[in-house]
Amino acid sequence: MSETISYIQRREIDIEKWNACVEVAPNGLIYARSWWLDEMADNWDALVVGDYDVVMPLTWKSKYGIKYLYQPYFTASLGPFYKPGNKIALKDFIKAIPAAFKFVDIDINEFASKDNVTDPGISTVSRTNYLIPCTNEYDGNKSYNRLAKRKINVALSSDIIFSNEVSIDSIISKYKENYQDVHRSISDADYKRLAAVCNFALDKKNISTYGAFHGGELIAFYLVLHDQRYAYSLLGGSNAAGKEMGAFYFLTHRAIEDAKLRKNTFRFEGSDIEGIAFFNKQFGSVPVSYLHIKINRLPWPLSLMKQ
Repeated sequence: MSETISYIQRREIDIEKWNACVEVAPNGLIYARSWWLDEMADNWDALVVGDYDVVMPLTWKSKYGIKYLYQPYFTASLGPFYKPGNKIALKDFIKAIPAAFKFVDIDINEFASKDNVTDPGISTVSRTNYLIPCTNEYDGNKSYNRLAKRKINVALSSDIIFSNEVSIDSIISKYKENYQDVHRSISDADYKRLAAVCNFALDKKNISTYGAFHGGELIAFYLVLHDQRYAYSLLGGSNAAGKEMGAFYFLTHRAIEDAKLRKNTFRFEGSDIEGIAFFNKQFGSVPVSYLHIKINRLPWPLSLMKQ
């Protein structure tokens, strides 16, 4: 295998070979599939090694004529993905990012993040994800903490109707209704992109929907992506009534049980936010670290604004 890292624009990418690499990669994630990137990223190009033996998507935007790499919303991590036996050091990929991208602000998948990246021009921060591995050691709800078990029992004893046939649009609408003040930077256009890619995933049988109803109202809701390896916590939550009844705890339990049936490792996809991390820990999850990478090549004085 040649270790030359080539920069390829989106229009030049062989999508069949790209997706084949991501599918067989030991660290392959659904966010690296071309159909996800095409919908969720403003633009994306790539770094490629050999005949698509290793690939790294470069998701980018342009503002005032300045191109920069960014992490698209609802896309937990990217970075390099490699066919078995073809891993190349993360630092080599970071160095290969074209100088035309004047600012880099991206998250790297936990497998590639095991590599050491030390360079005066690169800023790295370790972030935390939580996983429930698909192993014999994980014994379902016996691994749950007492709070999770209690909340699930509260939900089961409440007058709640649970459904796996909730529309994607209604879940996204409820999420916006309950969390738009927390996520003000997420635009209506971003939510439209999410709805489009989720409905595409539904056609491909790569997503499941979960809902809890009380008195005809959707009080808790969950979107979970899945592929051959993982189940991905994409978007979910509950309103005040749902929190009181433990509804989202139960939906999470259902999603984890479904992941086990598919032999998927369950990815909570975060978080370093204390309250979310506390919730994730209640289900016997295992913390894993991944890297947030920032590179500032902006000219002065713009560089001072992005410290």
